[in-house]
Amino acid sequence: MRIYLDNCCIQRPLDSKDHLRVLLEADAVLGLIDLSRTPEFELVASDILRFKIRNGQNAVRREYAADVLLAAEFDVHITDAIRQRAHDLERFGIAPVDALHIASAEAAEADCFCTCDDDVLEKVGSPAVFKVRIVSPLDLILEIER
Repeated sequence: MRIYLDNCCIQRPLDSKDHLRVLLEADAVLGLIDLSRTPEFELVASDILRFKIRNGQNAVRREYAADVLLAAEFDVHITDAIRQRAHDLERFGIAPVDALHIASAEAAEADCFCTCDDDVLEKVGSPAVFKVRIVSPLDLILEIER
């Protein structure tokens, strides 16, 4: 299974665990990261993901996320086709950076795009728009465990 974890997903284990949802998502993301180091799962990195990580304000978060991406087996570089696809996705209410993440996941032929971003997860109601399945880390872990 090829998985694209967006920046908010990768960073979830470092978030404050004041809410049960954050705690559960953090554990799910750590599980997904561990699975990405097995032959059955492949992690996808991308130019937009590295850009978001490099521009983060917290050095610990930047280093952690960069270390996670070392396990990535696929690396997507932004092309004109990805930019155009992202522009098309923006028409459906997807924020520009999120659109680039999703377009990169699609270009990598990822099985799923995993995010903790509620704005993106709300757009899942229009699955025909996407060429990749968009899931939360909790939903993905539950699916894998079945």
